[in-house]
Amino acid sequence: MAKGVFSRPLPYTETVKLLRLLLLAASIASIPVACASGEEDVGNGGQAPADAGIDKSNTACTPGKQELCLCLGGEQGVQTCRGDGSGFDACECVGLGGSGGGSAGSGGASGAAGSGGTAGSGGTAGSGGTAGSAGTAGTAGTAGTGGGLGTCNPIDPLAGAPFSPCAPGETCIPSTSGATTCVASGGKGFEQLCSSHAECAPGFACAQEFSGYLHCIQYCTTNAQCQGLYYCLGQFNPALYAGGTKLSYCF
Repeated sequence: MAKGVFSRPLPYTETVKLLRLLLLAASIASIPVACASGEEDVGNGGQAPADAGIDKSNTACTPGKQELCLCLGGEQGVQTCRGDGSGFDACECVGLGGSGGGSAGSGGASGAAGSGGTAGSGGTAGSGGTAGSAGTAGTAGTAGTGGGLGTCNPIDPLAGAPFSPCAPGETCIPSTSGATTCVASGGKGFEQLCSSHAECAPGFACAQEFSGYLHCIQYCTTNAQCQGLYYCLGQFNPALYAGGTKLSYCF
């Protein structure tokens, strides 16, 4: 070693690279030399191999041989040696990964349409109802008695409708119950003495005056039915009625 010159040890990474190169050179040197072109392979039933007639001394690979190679995506591909052995073709990466998704399943057949339901039969019409019988006609009502003075009118026994007139010569007698009756008249007139209503002329009653005697005096319900200075103030005792009307006499 020259004076002033010294050597330094190589770094670890450079040492590793050098060892790898030495190992690669040793591997290449251990590859056996190819057979002479005149030799034949008789191990294939006497048939010439597929690469027969190719000068293998100048080939880089065995024609038709396939080897795995690394694709850009990290997947493995296949490369094939060319027919003249000059080298491998480009790495083929398509289709070596997992197979694509399965084909889409065929659609199911549509279901058969249901048949229409059977229409229901029409209902049976109801029979007509039996007609009701005609109602029984009501009987005619009884005719009412005339006015509020009973059947006949004591004030005027000959008065017609709505009263039942008495016959000529008869007078109409009232009662405490309101019933009236036609009886024969005694014909006594105004202020003649009497003992009963029937003795007086038609329209007169037998009533007591100031003197205390009974005289024939007119029946009345108003002052207009009295004569002269008499007024409809006399009261029968007991009270007399013609129908629903209370009678008085002129006094």
